[in-house]
Amino acid sequence: MNYDRCPNCNKSLNGFLSANLLLQSKVDFINKHLNENKDAYCTSCSKPLLNKIAQHFNK
Repeated sequence: MNYDRCPNCNKSLNGFLSANLLLQSKVDFINKHLNENKDAYCTSCSKPLLNKIAQHFNK
């Protein structure tokens, strides 16, 4: 799949202040641990999601 914008947060994936999509293995990891079914996440919107997962493991 080729996206111009992140399917999760709609951030631009082109240009100077753009984000990049995560590898599929990281997308699968986030979907599994947050019970989501998103096609992709970018480097911008994935940070709070990964922090949320990390907090769960730190309990």
